[in-house]
Amino acid sequence: MALVLLGNHKELIKQCVGFESIVEFLKTTLPDMGIIQLERVITEVVQFLWQILYTCSKAKASVPGASYKLGE
Repeated sequence: MALVLLGNHKELIKQCVGFESIVEFLKTTLPDMGIIQLERVITEVVQFLWQILYTCSKAKASVPGASYKLGE
């Protein structure tokens, strides 16, 4: 979740000068995000997690003798 939030605000964070201004930006900007922005972030995170699960299941399936089921 944090990586997606930082990635979505990367350009604005790059404009900050110093650690204190980055922290201030995060404290003031992230809480003011609207519902639509939050839904987009959550969607990105879920898609990312599904990609990881899919990749892991493919990798495990290619190992002889290995079995993988969601929930294990």
